[in-house]
Amino acid sequence: MPNERVSLGLADPRPDRLQKKRRQDLVVVSGVAAAFAIFHILTNGRYGFHRDELQFLSDARHLDWGFVAYPPFTPFIERIGFSLFGLSLVGLRLFSVIAQAVVILVAGVMARDLGGGRLAQVAASVSVGLSGLPLFEATEFQYTSFSFLWWVLVCWFTIRLLTTEDPRWWIGIGSAIGLGLMTKYSLVFFVAGLLVGLVLSPARRYFGNRWFWAGLAVTLVMVSPNLLWLIRHDFVSYHFLQSIHARDVREGRANGFWAMQLLVDSISTFCVLGRHALLLSGNEARWTKAEVVAALEAALGRPLSAFNEILAVRESGRQPSGAAITSLLERYLVETDALVRFVDALEK
Repeated sequence: MPNERVSLGLADPRPDRLQKKRRQDLVVVSGVAAAFAIFHILTNGRYGFHRDELQFLSDARHLDWGFVAYPPFTPFIERIGFSLFGLSLVGLRLFSVIAQAVVILVAGVMARDLGGGRLAQVAASVSVGLSGLPLFEATEFQYTSFSFLWWVLVCWFTIRLLTTEDPRWWIGIGSAIGLGLMTKYSLVFFVAGLLVGLVLSPARRYFGNRWFWAGLAVTLVMVSPNLLWLIRHDFVSYHFLQSIHARDVREGRANGFWAMQLLVDSISTFCVLGRHALLLSGNEARWTKAEVVAALEAALGRPLSAFNEILAVRESGRQPSGAAITSLLERYLVETDALVRFVDALEK
């Protein structure tokens, strides 16, 4: 039958149906993002200014191509907000809300580009909207509100590069990186990791394309005003960050940093595994990590002291001493091994 359609000069309607479905999916995901934005707009006037917001407000009155603590993008946006809304909490935080709404929208679009249907797109958008970082970033005006957006856009543009095999997406990647570096310098670590990942994959073939160099040129043009400002001011931002690091080392805040990153970041994974084990063993679902750990202690018949201590560190942010970290790591490895064995026994 396809041959008959061609011979009759009839166009295949499937591309049109696909485009219509994609537009409908985009409308639904946009509705999710808009709902979150409206919620934040309606509630953002309930608390006063955070001290960092006052700093951005002060810098917005004296714009420059750089500041001691950060690049110029965030004060520039604050200047626009102040010009439009005056000293209004809701107005000044509006751009943070818009940034997070775009993050929620892009999360759904990324799910679509990775092959997800409408349910997957909505689930991705709602999950991101309800996660801690966007919820927080939409309630204050911070440079992290916009830095998070640029990270997400770099990810999406990279997905588009790989799925469409269109090297022109390097322009989008370069633009997002440029805006990110004009917002927060730490984006450079993400970019380094991304480039290493691309080099170690077949995607490294895109580095030889002229569009990669065009994207790099876009980034350099965008960051050059701030780079010149840093040169003129003896890289004061670097020295400022260096002084913060020296203070943290002096006060012991950096002790066991990498070990604690491993422990604190992995506890969520093992709590999900523990919840799975509880469901397999016929227990009721537990939702908070503390409840999961308490139920696991009863199921395993042993205390999980390391799990409880790591959860306490997550809540308080207080780092244990070096010797305590070593002991904590040893106990954590024993307890995670017991959990894995428990799950393996249930699944056999």
